[in-house]
Amino acid sequence: MEQVTKDFQEMKDGEFFTSKERGLVPFLSDYLHHILFGFDPVKDRKDLDFLLNHYSQGAPPAFTSMYYINVPTKNGSAKDDTKKSVEKNSKIYEMSPKLANYPKDATEFKNLSKAELCELAVAIITIAAYVGSYYTFNVCLGNKPTPAHDGEVEEKPNMNLSYLDTIDIKDPEEVFLYILECLRLDPPVGGGHNVAQEPFTVKMLGKDRTFPAGTPILIPINLSSINENVFGDTTFEWDHKRPNLKEYSTHFQCVGRNHHGRICPGANIVVRMATEVIQRIGEARRQ
Repeated sequence: MEQVTKDFQEMKDGEFFTSKERGLVPFLSDYLHHILFGFDPVKDRKDLDFLLNHYSQGAPPAFTSMYYINVPTKNGSAKDDTKKSVEKNSKIYEMSPKLANYPKDATEFKNLSKAELCELAVAIITIAAYVGSYYTFNVCLGNKPTPAHDGEVEEKPNMNLSYLDTIDIKDPEEVFLYILECLRLDPPVGGGHNVAQEPFTVKMLGKDRTFPAGTPILIPINLSSINENVFGDTTFEWDHKRPNLKEYSTHFQCVGRNHHGRICPGANIVVRMATEVIQRIGEARRQ
């Protein structure tokens, strides 16, 4: 935590967000793998460096997903290389301290073997823990332009660090609200989906159109974050103390903490990590 705070102060021109040697990228990889699997940043440096390369550059989420759902790619070698990388990641996870006593007869985990768990973990960490964390920090620490809203056609400069300098940085609850408000205006997940259980008809472009059962239906949950019926006529303004912010946050595939059996698996760790890091950075900016 001390090092990533120092890096944010010292690194210039966005290097904090892109360098694989210092800054956000190696911090995320080391922190997540220490918390989730118990890897030691010094003793397990060789394995952590391999994992860092995989998550920061070597395995985009799309390629990882293709490996699991077996969709052919135009470049077969890219898929083969990614498959090898995923398999090596899985083997590293199988040897991790926190899985050392994973039961062979894992009835309490739906009979999921350690190997199966570790392969699934690669996809979950790629899409949720790593990419979700990286997006959150880019938004909350001012590196990502704010999307156009309310009829605008161009992105706007990110003003979040100026807002950070005004909040009670020692209060973790207020920092949490800061994170929620930053992500409300630029959510990490744009949409979810449902699958039609029966044929349905909707009017599109003035015509009735019928779709069969099994049709995936996009749910643009990002629009819920700027719903004026929920957040009022200030919905396009930044206000971390606005009513309903916690209760109606939809950043993690849920509404507040309510969900229907499915929530972003990286939500808790991302929020805890981001709160502490942003607190430290906010305090350092005031010194």
